[in-house]
Amino acid sequence: MKEGSAPFYYLFVRSYKKISFYAKPLWVDDLLWDILKMSSNKKEPISLRSVGAFTIHAQMSQYDEGFRDEADIDRIVQEYFARFQEFSQRFDESAFLGNYRNISWQQEMTHVIVLLHENKDAEALEYLAGRKIRDFVIGDKSFSELAAAYIKEQKG
Repeated sequence: MKEGSAPFYYLFVRSYKKISFYAKPLWVDDLLWDILKMSSNKKEPISLRSVGAFTIHAQMSQYDEGFRDEADIDRIVQEYFARFQEFSQRFDESAFLGNYRNISWQQEMTHVIVLLHENKDAEALEYLAGRKIRDFVIGDKSFSELAAAYIKEQKG
């Protein structure tokens, strides 16, 4: 595993009926920020990776909560921790790499970032050719243009 590739986990309760867990490797946002020339974001609080506008979406696992009333709160909190522990034990970098194409939004952008993480620069450039990936646009440059420029800069 590369430095910084440890997954980032967080818990979010979407409603009284569902428990949702999200996870992603830290390197996903790090590479995105390098491409977008926002590397200083790496020094910001970790919460930026979950609520920041310029981030890659995490993968999700969702469970029915079964919350009925306040008397259930102790049971629900214990269930949160048990489910979170189960989720964190089965989610690792290989799980992310095996599932990122199943996420509908940011799929193309995430694919480019994964290729770069795997040092497949030529394949990333080939993938970017002729595409206008516009999930993020900085100035008048699409993500595609920014990523191609990043790859060329890295090659020196």
